Amino acid sequence: MNLAESCRFCRLRLVGWLLAAGCAVGGVPMPAHASDTPNTLSPAETRLGWQLLFDGNSLESFRGYRQDEPGSGWAVDEGAIVRKAGGAGDLLTREEFDSFELQLEYRISPGGNSGLMFHVTEDNDTPWQSGPEVQILDNAAGKDPQKAGWLYQLYQPAKPRWVSAFERRAGLVSGDTYDATRPAGEWNHLYLRVTPQAGEVCLNGVKYFNFVVGSDDWNRRVAESKFAKFAAFGKAGRGHIALQDHGDEVAFRSIKVRPLPEGEATRPVDATIAVTTEPAFPDIEWEGWSPTGDDGKPAQPMRPLLVTHAGDGSGRTFVLDQAGMIHVIPKGETAEGVALSRPTAADGPLGQGQRRGAARPRLSSQLQGERRVFPLLLGQARGGSIAAAGARLAVPRA
Repeated sequence: MNLAESCRFCRLRLVGWLLAAGCAVGGVPMPAHASDTPNTLSPAETRLGWQLLFDGNSLESFRGYRQDEPGSGWAVDEGAIVRKAGGAGDLLTREEFDSFELQLEYRISPGGNSGLMFHVTEDNDTPWQSGPEVQILDNAAGKDPQKAGWLYQLYQPAKPRWVSAFERRAGLVSGDTYDATRPAGEWNHLYLRVTPQAGEVCLNGVKYFNFVVGSDDWNRRVAESKFAKFAAFGKAGRGHIALQDHGDEVAFRSIKVRPLPEGEATRPVDATIAVTTEPAFPDIEWEGWSPTGDDGKPAQPMRPLLVTHAGDGSGRTFVLDQAGMIHVIPKGETAEGVALSRPTAADGPLGQGQRRGAARPRLSSQLQGERRVFPLLLGQARGGSIAAAGARLAVPRA
């Protein structure tokens, strides 16, 4: 590897790690390599509602387009669904899905082309006339200008401006899109989420883009694509998931789906505890900001970021929540709020704190000496809103 190749390798690794954070925060699976045990569910996945569409042995969850059984060109080979020969045709799930998450691993042949479609109905000549397609391609040798992970002719990954600026300063300019694929013959991990509120595609742990089916942005892109002449394209809201036969060898395994009733994931609850809360900064009003999510709905009043034991034998539990409050739950009792006083003039103007990336409240005097609290750092996010960056809570041992 020469110096130029070495620099390019380091740049790709760095950008890949930075961009992957978008998927990690949302709880998207981000395997660093192919599954050690393919076609299985972990205990955590089972509890969270994931289901296997392929067990490594049978195609019983699939059939052909407008057919009762899979095409003869599909086979199960060494724990994978493989398009091996002609006569395969597109492979559809027997079940239909509306809102869902899907993850799978695919292995494309050199120069190969395939795809993953969703909300496919059988009212048209081909699945792609109704179902939007996430492209699967050997990016190095494939002939299609639409690359792997792109939502065909609609969405493609665009580098954030800060990444492009970083590359320019480093003298590493490589275009406006990025490529997280592994070479042909290796397993790639693909994640797809589709709900009325939002859609998302991630490839090998790297977030590619978000989309909303039926939004003004979506409709504009469809109108500018080859799909504009198909009235049913992207309109069903519910349909089959399809694996495309594009005439090339491709393999799939670890195909997992999680239905999302009403567009939300089911969150298992083992137990509940009664807590009371006290705002850390009850008198502060943020100008131009309110505790709402990206969807415009009010933020949850208590969304824990961290739950940890005190570690001092007292049996107390500490809960750090998204709203910037830290709660103490004594053993066998309800919680008392841990209050922080607002910044004083000595701490500097709050606006300066925002520009520095942190608002620095003092500990209330009654808490000093009893426990050390490191509150959430509050930074100025896009649009002037306040974003939580992190927190730490430390309790001296008795």
